[in-house]
Amino acid sequence: YPVIVIAVALLIVIALMTHVVPQVIHVYQDMDQQLPMLTQMLVATSDFLRENMTTILLTLLISLVSFLYMYRVHEIRRGIQHMLLSMPFVGTILTKLQVARFCKTLSILLMSGVEIIEALKIASNVITFIPMKERIELAAQNVREGASVYKSLGGTGDFPPMTLQLISSGENSGKLGEMLDRSANSLDHQLQVTFSVLLGLFEPLLILFLGMVILVIVLAILLPIFDLNQMITM
Repeated sequence: YPVIVIAVALLIVIALMTHVVPQVIHVYQDMDQQLPMLTQMLVATSDFLRENMTTILLTLLISLVSFLYMYRVHEIRRGIQHMLLSMPFVGTILTKLQVARFCKTLSILLMSGVEIIEALKIASNVITFIPMKERIELAAQNVREGASVYKSLGGTGDFPPMTLQLISSGENSGKLGEMLDRSANSLDHQLQVTFSVLLGLFEPLLILFLGMVILVIVLAILLPIFDLNQMITM
């Protein structure tokens, strides 16, 4: 949904700048009148987009293809993922998504009778972010060497405190699978609330931004008319 809304907004602005604005501004350019600075900037932007649209689209396409090709390289992908996980707020959301998926998978495996070490190994495969997967694999190695699941997963730094408390409680009571399932459901609920709030804020902010862009375009078109009226009244 957000991608569709952004795409439509961009198409509207591009259509205004490349088709509507040139036709309106052409009327002013036929007059021997100095255009206001805002109008001149709008004309320059419109001319640039019309003259370089093919180049811009090709550049974006080549950049996207290059990024996708480079992203296939393990070290580059690992570096990008590490940067994303380190970002404020975004990293927290991505980490919770991965942890929720891991806990859910591990819960299913344990409640199906899979041994804990093997279950950790299998569940780590659902982690798509390489840095997190490496830390969880190291935690699985620690469990294999005799450490507790709670301490091993807590040492990764990826698991929220509440999740670790549930894991500790489940490990002590022999109900680790159930506690992991409860933790996964709790994380899913938190993420749903977060996404709902973000989407609720996104739509009005996008409408406000689009309205401001259109307002600037309209003002740039109307300013020469105002100036012309002032010249006539004088």
